[in-house]
Amino acid sequence: MLILPGLAAGASLQQQIDNVDSQINSKKNQQSETKTKSEDLNKRLEEIITKYQASYSELATTESEIAKNQRELNSAIGQQAYYQKILNKRSVFAYRYGNVYILEILLQTTDFQDFISRLDFLSKISTRDAQVLRAAKRLKTEIKDKRNKLDKQKLHQAELVNLLANNKDEMSKTLAGQQELLTVLNTDINSLSSDKQKLIEDKKAEDERLAQWAASGRSSGGSGHINDNTYGGANPSSSPLNMIFPLARGYAHGYSNDWGAARPGGSRHQGTDIFASRGTPVVAVTNGVIGSMFGQQKLGGFRMWVNGDDGYNYYYAHLNGDVGIAYAPGIAPGVRVSQGQVIGYVGNSGQAKTTPTHTHFGITINGMWINPYPYLRAADWR
Repeated sequence: MLILPGLAAGASLQQQIDNVDSQINSKKNQQSETKTKSEDLNKRLEEIITKYQASYSELATTESEIAKNQRELNSAIGQQAYYQKILNKRSVFAYRYGNVYILEILLQTTDFQDFISRLDFLSKISTRDAQVLRAAKRLKTEIKDKRNKLDKQKLHQAELVNLLANNKDEMSKTLAGQQELLTVLNTDINSLSSDKQKLIEDKKAEDERLAQWAASGRSSGGSGHINDNTYGGANPSSSPLNMIFPLARGYAHGYSNDWGAARPGGSRHQGTDIFASRGTPVVAVTNGVIGSMFGQQKLGGFRMWVNGDDGYNYYYAHLNGDVGIAYAPGIAPGVRVSQGQVIGYVGNSGQAKTTPTHTHFGITINGMWINPYPYLRAADWR
């Protein structure tokens, strides 16, 4: 009789499918966030480009103003030099001839009115020269001030243009990175979707295989009848009835009462083979301490003992170490474990490599093997 409680239908593969689904959803969420971020980056990049173009245009205008200012400054400098030259000549003339020149002009007058006119003319010439010179100097100062202001404006505009150019380049790189990330995410989603489809197909095949085992039973297995040899000679009143099932709940599994079935070399099967998908978690059936643990071996493959606090010793064989992880992290001889704690994973190591993945489960008391089947059945339906 093969037990398939509730036909949990390949829960190990189902967990993998759920895990892939979770990864796909996570990637899609990341994809959505990346698209939103890319759209925001595009908008910001457009704004920066607009500001960059405006600032670049203002910089060109400022440079044009500076060129115009330079021409005005050159003209003012020329005017100042011209008037300065005239004034210098007059100063030299006045130094050489002093008041004689002025007296000569005044003495050449024909009447008093002419004298007054000539004196007023000389005064106006002197005043006019001074005014022109002051005006030329003032113009030069104003133009220089304007030049300084334009130079500062040009520096500011140039800095702004450089800043915007750097922002534009950085934003473009970031946007390119986001686009690259979107490509990677799309590839990951497609790959995960393909993995999911394969897992679904594997799960379907696993369900069909377990269903076939349920329909036919193992050819070497018993009928399910518990005879006098069920307990292997141990006292039935002392039994591990408080043990739980050796596989984690929710995982599809199948087993039959194959205690005592013939084995090569004339030996008999001293345990129960529990069939389940590769990687299905194996748990401690009771509180206890990890006993011996073994690496690959041609018979039992990767195997281990749990020495239960109830006085029974529990044996797990054919764990998954040949193609994956045999033992759960932290599991080692002498480590205390709690009932239900994951200690290993289903496989088909050792002589089981040609059979479907399963865990050989055995129980001993006082050095004697007992049939685990009735306790498995009780634990499975408890």
